[in-house]
Amino acid sequence: MQPSHNNIVIINLPFRVARRMFYFFFESRKNKNDPVVIWLTGGPGCGSELALFYENGPFHITKNLSLTWNDYGWDQVPLFNFHVFFMETLINLHQSSFILCINNFFFSFSHFAGIKYYICGPTNWDRF
Repeated sequence: MQPSHNNIVIINLPFRVARRMFYFFFESRKNKNDPVVIWLTGGPGCGSELALFYENGPFHITKNLSLTWNDYGWDQVPLFNFHVFFMETLINLHQSSFILCINNFFFSFSHFAGIKYYICGPTNWDRF
């Protein structure tokens, strides 16, 4: 099993209620220097777990609710080797919350801070 991390980050913003944000992070199965992809799926009723378990994450959920490897997960596909960060975006997420969460991640896992990263996903995360 590859190294993976998940965490709940509590973000306190001035004049706002504290927010709890959750993420899954999976290290590349190929190279520790592969770039980091921050995958955001969001909007009302749609979270990043759909992509994690049914699209580009390292696992699929089977009918008996066990996990199987996804041979096409972005953490190991040839030409697309990434460390993959799935952020839950169901809360009213704004760029300031997102930046605080990412800063928390890179502070906790500083060895990933110097690696290229990309933000992608089919989302309107900055509108909700």
